[in-house]
Amino acid sequence: MRQKALLFSASMIAVVILTMPSAYASKADDLYQQALVAERAQGDLQKAIRLYQTVVEQAGSDRGLAVRALLQLGAAYEKLGKSEAKNAYARILREFTDQSEAVTAARERLALLAQPAASQPREARGPVSRLLWTPFPDNEGEISRDGRYVSFVDWATGDMAIRDLVKNTTRRLTDVGPWKLKHPFGGQSRFSPDNRWLAYTWYLGDDTVDLRLGATDGSSTKVLLSDPSITYVEPGAFSPDGRRVLVVIERKGGQHELGILGIADQKLEVLRRFDRHAHPVAFSPDGRWILYDMTAGTEARQWELFLIPAAGGDPIPVAHHSSNDRSAGFSPAGDRILFISRRTGTPGMWSIRLRDGKPAGDPELLRPDIGEVTSLGVTNDGAFYYNVVKGFRDAFIVDLDSGGKPAGSPRRLGDTVGMDRHPVWSGDGTKVAFVSYRGSGDRKRPNQPMYVIRDLQTGSEQVVDSPARPVGGFFALSWSPDEKFFAVNGVDSADQRALYLVEAKSGQAAVVAPHPGPTTPAWSADGNVLYYPGRNDNRATIVAYDRATAERRIVHATELATNINALAVSRDGAHIAFRELEPDYEKEDLIQIVPVTGGKPREILREPVEAANGNIAGNTGLAFTPDGRYVLFGRRVPPGSGNIELWRVSVEGGKAERLGLTMPRLTGISVHPDGRQLAFTAGENVGELWVLENFLPRENR
Repeated sequence: MRQKALLFSASMIAVVILTMPSAYASKADDLYQQALVAERAQGDLQKAIRLYQTVVEQAGSDRGLAVRALLQLGAAYEKLGKSEAKNAYARILREFTDQSEAVTAARERLALLAQPAASQPREARGPVSRLLWTPFPDNEGEISRDGRYVSFVDWATGDMAIRDLVKNTTRRLTDVGPWKLKHPFGGQSRFSPDNRWLAYTWYLGDDTVDLRLGATDGSSTKVLLSDPSITYVEPGAFSPDGRRVLVVIERKGGQHELGILGIADQKLEVLRRFDRHAHPVAFSPDGRWILYDMTAGTEARQWELFLIPAAGGDPIPVAHHSSNDRSAGFSPAGDRILFISRRTGTPGMWSIRLRDGKPAGDPELLRPDIGEVTSLGVTNDGAFYYNVVKGFRDAFIVDLDSGGKPAGSPRRLGDTVGMDRHPVWSGDGTKVAFVSYRGSGDRKRPNQPMYVIRDLQTGSEQVVDSPARPVGGFFALSWSPDEKFFAVNGVDSADQRALYLVEAKSGQAAVVAPHPGPTTPAWSADGNVLYYPGRNDNRATIVAYDRATAERRIVHATELATNINALAVSRDGAHIAFRELEPDYEKEDLIQIVPVTGGKPREILREPVEAANGNIAGNTGLAFTPDGRYVLFGRRVPPGSGNIELWRVSVEGGKAERLGLTMPRLTGISVHPDGRQLAFTAGENVGELWVLENFLPRENR
């Protein structure tokens, strides 16, 4: 969606480390991919079975990988008609009760296998979920109407790409080369009904955006919509005849429009204007109606469904409820609207019948407990394709020895897996604050991030709910030394991106800067001043914001049009360390120190850029040691990968030193005031492409 795209536009480093091949992939991960190739590309089921069995044995603590291997193992046995499939599924029910989606899928397969074969025609089977592709890199795309192709953004380069789910091959439709400053990249995309064309959002890298149309064979591309007043454009579905495409536009000043764009004449017909974001979903199969989602007032992240005549007219609410509802599309026959709702407390697949194109009757629950999914569309045969993200990024703490080096293994901050991020110590070290995705239980705001303050002496926690929430997974919290405020790059309930001050007690938020740079801000030693990156006449700056007076001053401005993307303040409050990156990420990378009062900065580390986006990992951040002797930073190993190694360099300069801690996507480092512990976020989020079949009532299949 738009905030994700804005995040990528602001920080190319965050983009690249999302999905680039990882050197840290375990042997079990490699074997799992080999098994998928053996099963799907080579058709060698016996080899695949042996590999899946080995993966289960070697997965260790990676229970998500083990359960995926067991599901695939059961499916492979089913293809061979062997009863061992039941054993694989039964093991999931016994040993993996924490993997809810896999348990549901295994239970369904066991129920089906318990029936006589003659009683299992496709039309009579119940709902079946299947895992199709992992890791699935993106949720910005769509499944084609025939279920053969899925579109996505290849975040290794930012190119638009298509995956053939039959041949298990991928091809790029664009070729923009390695990441650099002001790099173009793709966004939301939709297939034409005949699969010959893909409409997609295209960010030009200079704060402008187009809507483009590309041939799916890669032979041609043209611009469908380009206007300097447009700050965001998103394609919806093509019309059934393929001659028009739905669009949502945001213009300067904050006006939102829902419209229909002609493919041939590129004429835009605006159907509705809004004061908040909408998401176009689909044309009805007969082309008479348009289904879209829209945020409900100022309620944070609550969405509602609406129908509007394609010829124009007033919108009609669909299955209105106080819970959070998101559209999945129309049934193939066009007599139902499908949507995902939490109206029973957990996400389920629902439908509501249509009569004369309008909602009629009460919603029906078709599939309970579908999980937190992102819809990729419904195919012509009534299959629902969706993306699931398995969260394995977490907040960690590791002890440091007397020499300041990690001692022992990092441990999770909390008992849950994949729920907590961005830990930061209090000024006296007795508390730790972090962002949690545990969910508040509010159906209107499922799994929205909350600020949590944990007292390390008593174990008690204070939950701070705020309309300003962090955006993306890369910008850490910054907590004032007096514990009164958080500073965070985030969005509010109206999706306004800004640098916010959040009161740690009340959650009330105030905007500090409307267009923050891609960097975690840093506090002065007394907590009265907040430092953050800005721009002035195309030069990167470090801005000092006085919390009491709201006055601003520029501490430092770069000589060139460089980028500042990491900041830290020394414990005595006298100096700022910052990372400065050369334009286009092509030449040199350096870390410097400047007095908070201003003056000429002093280099402490300069090195050549060895890979796209640099060898130093900006999102790891910078941190002074409490004694002020060193600055900690992260380095990609190998260069360009998402595998982050912790290093330090003396404030006097000289050769940098590795500290012996390497973890995937290690970000947001925070040193305890006594220098004996380090808090940080690390780990991967893994996307999965799933399909749900046979869930529609029989007359709709």
